[in-house]
Amino acid sequence: VHNGAPFISSAIESVLAQSIQVTECIVVNDGSKDETENLVLQYRDRVRLYSQNQQGVATARNRGIALSRGSHIAFLDADDVWLAGIIEAQLDTLQSYGADAVVCGITVTNQNLDRTDEVGGPIGGDLRSLLRFECSGGGGSTLLATREVLRVVGGYHPELSTSADWDLLAQIALVGQIAVGEEPLVL
Repeated sequence: VHNGAPFISSAIESVLAQSIQVTECIVVNDGSKDETENLVLQYRDRVRLYSQNQQGVATARNRGIALSRGSHIAFLDADDVWLAGIIEAQLDTLQSYGADAVVCGITVTNQNLDRTDEVGGPIGGDLRSLLRFECSGGGGSTLLATREVLRVVGGYHPELSTSADWDLLAQIALVGQIAVGEEPLVL
């Protein structure tokens, strides 16, 4: 999160409200200068906070990977919200396909979480589909991956900004399988 005070509580609440209990919730505060840190500290018994100087989204996500202990890692941007069954659905999809990672569809909303447009559709999780931007969600808040595949690909490329998600998916597709859950489970 970077200066995500208007959204961070909704994001955290969506993680904590999953249909299956999330093992750990880590918030990496990437140099926020607003009330983000104070808002996150209200969840201190259920959320681990790590604060760093602003280094960008890729470095913040890599820090979250390094701090985590689970065998599966999911990512959520501060201005996004997971629907209550995303982790359960993604783990089921991952297991069904024997995949290394899974992405899902998204529903585009305004700041009040009112739907504006839905992204999704029948797509594949291969490198060709990713490079054609045919993958709904495209990573970011839709990605759940095994710790092992993230280790193999080296995490997010720290010099990339908005394309770090696509780069990571392409790297995963080169070494493993990406499953696609078409249901939009991220707002």
